[in-house]
Amino acid sequence: MNETPFYRDVRIWLLLVAILYTLALIWGTHSPREPWPELTIGRRDKLMHLLAYFGLTLLWSLVFRGWHRPSWAFFAGMVAGIAAFGATDELTQMLVPGRSCELFDWTADIIGMTLGLGVFALSQAIFWAEEEASKKDEAGDVRTDALKRD
Repeated sequence: MNETPFYRDVRIWLLLVAILYTLALIWGTHSPREPWPELTIGRRDKLMHLLAYFGLTLLWSLVFRGWHRPSWAFFAGMVAGIAAFGATDELTQMLVPGRSCELFDWTADIIGMTLGLGVFALSQAIFWAEEEASKKDEAGDVRTDALKRD
């Protein structure tokens, strides 16, 4: 599919949103805080990690692939990139007062990334199936028109 000026503009806006989202995520995970009692955070912390990386993965997937059919190399690159970003995010939190590095936080990040990629892959499969069906319909219409003229 050729990228029209409209889609190019949308991708520019998506890029801006993805950058701001990433910066907000870094700020949120690296702001010093007073240690909270485990009871107030509990499982919600893991859910927040999962949702944050779900959104991060969807945004960057749209920026990098947008309206082009993704390949296995794209998905492998996204897994490597987001997983490395999550690991770096966790490791560098050790340098911030009141923060810590937790394997289970990174695990929640990876689960969120996996769900984000799954939703992206499903949406792309639906989009490209409709695109192919549309092309077949157009080709069928052209053949039908040619037969009518004969």
